[in-house]
Amino acid sequence: MSEAGERRRELMWKALSGVHAGVLGALAMLGWFLTSSSLLRQPPWTVPNLLGALIKDDGVLRRGFGSPSLVGLATVVFFAGVVGAAFALLTWRISGRRRLLLGVLLGLVLFYVSHTLLFRKLGAVAWVYASPRSLLVAHLIWGAVLGWQARPRTAETRPTAPQ
Repeated sequence: MSEAGERRRELMWKALSGVHAGVLGALAMLGWFLTSSSLLRQPPWTVPNLLGALIKDDGVLRRGFGSPSLVGLATVVFFAGVVGAAFALLTWRISGRRRLLLGVLLGLVLFYVSHTLLFRKLGAVAWVYASPRSLLVAHLIWGAVLGWQARPRTAETRPTAPQ
């Protein structure tokens, strides 16, 4: 294989490890949403329904599981995978503890970005149904999982393509 092909392959593996870590973090984040909703005595699909209402824009926040819930869940998983790929490509040379710290800091930054951009669109209804503390903890969990998992495999442990 040519050197350019080998370089592309390495970048692909790094990005895929980031997608994997981002999606794992999204699943942990969604697990926290479900847990915190039950602790706050709210329906478990509150946060996915809020995110679905942002994207689907049907203007109605529903209590039960439905298509806005699926849209909200898919949004979280998609963006977590994309950001995870970028994170892995930017931090692949950084050691484990520093990468973990960078992941937590990225989660904190993304919490504030989502607070200022996304939840402002919903207005006061977002803070009635979603606890800012719960959202902060969810973003920190996502960042910790991302920083812990986003490391590319070494050449020895990576599967090889058939010749």
